Amino acid sequence: MAEVIKYRNYAKWRTASLIGVYCLFLAHFLHWKFNDRTLAPLELNEVLFTIHQGIITAGFILMFLVMVATLIFGRFFCSWGCHILALQDGCAWILKKLRIKPRVIRSRLLLWIPFGAVFYLFIWPQILMMIHGVEVEALHIVSADARGGWSSFTTDNLWRNLPPVEIALSTFFICCFLLVYLMGSRSFCYYGCPYGAVFGLADQVAPARIALVGNCIQCGTCTANCSSDILVHKEIKEFGMVTSSRCLKDLDCIANCPEQALEVKFKKPPLFRKKFRLPQNNTRYSFTLGEDVSMLVVFIVTLVVYRGLYDAVPFLMSVGIAIASAYVSILCYRMWKKMSVKVTGVTLKISNRISRSGWAFMAIALLFYGFTAHSGYVHYHNYVGQVHYNTILHQQNNAEHTPATLVESSLHHFETALQAGFFKPLDLRKQMASLYLLQGKRAQAAQQLLAIIAADPIHVEALYRHGVMLLENGDRVGAKTQFITATAIPNEDMRNQRDFYMRGAAAFELGKIYEQEGQVSSALEQYSNAHLDDPNYIEPLVAQGALYMKSGQADRALVCFEQGLLLDSSLVLIHNNLAAIYAQRGNHPKAIAHYEKVVQSMPVNTGIRYNLGMLYYKERQLQEARRHLEIALQTAPNNEKIRQAYLMVVQEASTVP
Repeated sequence: MAEVIKYRNYAKWRTASLIGVYCLFLAHFLHWKFNDRTLAPLELNEVLFTIHQGIITAGFILMFLVMVATLIFGRFFCSWGCHILALQDGCAWILKKLRIKPRVIRSRLLLWIPFGAVFYLFIWPQILMMIHGVEVEALHIVSADARGGWSSFTTDNLWRNLPPVEIALSTFFICCFLLVYLMGSRSFCYYGCPYGAVFGLADQVAPARIALVGNCIQCGTCTANCSSDILVHKEIKEFGMVTSSRCLKDLDCIANCPEQALEVKFKKPPLFRKKFRLPQNNTRYSFTLGEDVSMLVVFIVTLVVYRGLYDAVPFLMSVGIAIASAYVSILCYRMWKKMSVKVTGVTLKISNRISRSGWAFMAIALLFYGFTAHSGYVHYHNYVGQVHYNTILHQQNNAEHTPATLVESSLHHFETALQAGFFKPLDLRKQMASLYLLQGKRAQAAQQLLAIIAADPIHVEALYRHGVMLLENGDRVGAKTQFITATAIPNEDMRNQRDFYMRGAAAFELGKIYEQEGQVSSALEQYSNAHLDDPNYIEPLVAQGALYMKSGQADRALVCFEQGLLLDSSLVLIHNNLAAIYAQRGNHPKAIAHYEKVVQSMPVNTGIRYNLGMLYYKERQLQEARRHLEIALQTAPNNEKIRQAYLMVVQEASTVP
């Protein structure tokens, strides 16, 4: 009787693992909703904040752990824990159920795109920082109490670095479904994912390999069941193990081997072997070299057009669009040059006749490339306007004169982009408002800010800036309304750290209005909120301390001023107020120390000199008292109070032996 082969079903375990990833996402989201604070997003893209800003994030720790695991066990994470691959495999499964089998598309040049993405995301910004002399921050941990949820490990804003839901879903559709349909299973992993490129390099030093442990009859079943397009049977024959960095260790080859001849074993890593790659087989490429070069050109152009288009398209989504665009361009070329063309089992052209599906495909392609051309026009004007705008900001920051022509040019390009575009980015309107203010066109600036608020009623910066304009125009009631609206926006609706800064600025302005109206408690509350939103914002601390002093709450005023001193030890107003408080409390040495700081900046201030003279007199330092009173008298020779104090000190000093 023939022996019954028992196949091992790893697919069910892997499916459960990938479903578990999304269950963890849901649990994480619910925990945030019910508790307001939760673990920071475990997103690999948060590695960027560690590399460029030095903040050790939860995403960086996840990346570090995955890298260590990959260096030992290979790319298990990609197949068993990546939510993007889960969607790609899910799409492949759906297509299989629909009896649609996408053909695997192989390109010799598109394989380098992930490495280009790694350079663009992780290395190029570092080069720019070095060129511009920006110091790279050392690794550090941000306090969990930092406002805005930008702490390393916990946050009150789970969506802090994630795109809007509609953009996330569009990215998933393009990268996980469209590319799988057009170019085969896991195409985004190999042609677009920067993290896959990094893990692929790490895989080459990993000792854990799928290796031969029995008798291989070269039946090719392992290759047929490999979703990563690896010639498993050939690698097993040549090296006794799988060496390809494309291997994601989903273990389907092991599960389906009829001889049960494959297992995961520790072997000498491929990188340390003299020969660790199969000879190139040009027959496996899906394109000629010319077609590959053309695809790369189309990819680059499309990527430039869609990257950041309308301030909405994120990098990975633009990469997915560009890959699809590059492949579709070759299909269009082949429909023009070749007699027959197919895509994923659909006949577009046969015997030199275009089918109905082919005409539909051409219509969709024409619409897409038309939209791309229009987007390129819009993006060009937005880019040039942005370059001029950044130049203007640089000149303002360095107190340089800004030519009026530069402002006009930036506005012209922004206005063209706004009028021609299908969408009206709010940041574009915000920048236009700034330029209009530079030109003194306050009505146009207000119009842009109101348009932002109409489209996004909780746009913190627009509310704040419009409130400031109303206040400058004397409309305190209208300004107060805008500031109240801005300060009432909850933390979970803050999009980034700048929103918190703007809400803090609005709270400070609102506090000043309340103080003018005599609402002391409300003013103090807003000053406190302003400092919480921006801990480096010193003005609210000073205003809060001054109001505490007026209210007779010297202890609280002292705390505010001491905190302010930690932020800026050179601020004269803080030293003056602290000196006054310590003088009232009889702590003359501390009062003298702070008044001396004030005198350094205001050497001819009569009142400060008089106060210092009297404090030194009380401390029996008569020579110092005489020196300060003498300077005060020289500044105000007709001040009788200073004259009497000076004569008293001189007389008493003369009696001291």
